[in-house]
Amino acid sequence: MDSRVRSSFSVGLLAPLVAASLALMAAPSSAQCPNVTEQTFTGGGTVACPCFVSGEEIAGVFNNIPAVDYPIEILKIQIGWGSVFGGNPDTLEDSLHIYSTGLPNPGAPQFSVSGPVLTDGAINEFDLALFPGNKVLNSGPFTVSLRLLNNSVLSSPSPVHDGNGCTSGVSLIKAVPGGWLNACSAGITGDWVVGVVYRSLGCNNSFSTSTSTISLGAGGQQIMTLDAGAANAGKFYWIFGSATGTSPGLDFGGGIVLPLNFDAYFNFTLTKPFAGIYNSFVGQLNILGGGLAALTLPPGIDPSLAGLTLDHAYLASTALGGTVEFASNPISVMLTL
Repeated sequence: MDSRVRSSFSVGLLAPLVAASLALMAAPSSAQCPNVTEQTFTGGGTVACPCFVSGEEIAGVFNNIPAVDYPIEILKIQIGWGSVFGGNPDTLEDSLHIYSTGLPNPGAPQFSVSGPVLTDGAINEFDLALFPGNKVLNSGPFTVSLRLLNNSVLSSPSPVHDGNGCTSGVSLIKAVPGGWLNACSAGITGDWVVGVVYRSLGCNNSFSTSTSTISLGAGGQQIMTLDAGAANAGKFYWIFGSATGTSPGLDFGGGIVLPLNFDAYFNFTLTKPFAGIYNSFVGQLNILGGGLAALTLPPGIDPSLAGLTLDHAYLASTALGGTVEFASNPISVMLTL
């Protein structure tokens, strides 16, 4: 499968499930942090290394992203690919991976894409919005890798490094056999040409509350404040919920991720948004792009639900049944005795 940017490629597998009910399609959001490109290489050279067998991986460790940027979402992966003589046809390789740690062992990947196709003599960029999965990292360092499908020969394309000196702990190889090792100790003389485009999730503070718990015995209310900004004034919103967390969320493509998981509670907010416990879960943002809503629980609810956390977030669009233009951050409330 060619996983390079394709504007007509269908988006995440979970998004259509929601979109079918909402009749909503994705479009770029107007109230998110800017995209940032980070690369593990420093030199301008590209040195091919036809030195791999099938199943091995090359990887870059990202350890210079400011702590204040986390959590971040990885939007794109960049891989340098070339050959000694050039001019080779595109190459199908095994997979791309994101690992949540670095050396000595990155562990199991938290996100993978199968079948990337790479072009000789280029830094190939892969748009992860086309694929569902958990692309959110809460801290660094993290590792991005390319797993090879084909054995390398002198004339074939392969991963490239910058030829500018190998940085210990930044460029890795997963050898077959042998496992993970520092590329410098394997004789590689530069850093792999690996990059990511990411977006901090800290800029979106469009949904807030001062209530973190509701008593099942006594009942209570969580007031929710919507603040999507003046750019979203007059748009319609719909608040959804999840009882199974906020990650990986529902990917609508174009960088829009609703930070909720589809479960029975989500389905309830989808099909019964005007139920008695919900106040203004569907509505229209005011001239400042704001609004108020509330979750109100009566007393005497089953105490076995104590400890359950409910997360809520909202989507906004110019018209109900129209194009999604905004996804909020999540807010949480824990049910207590």
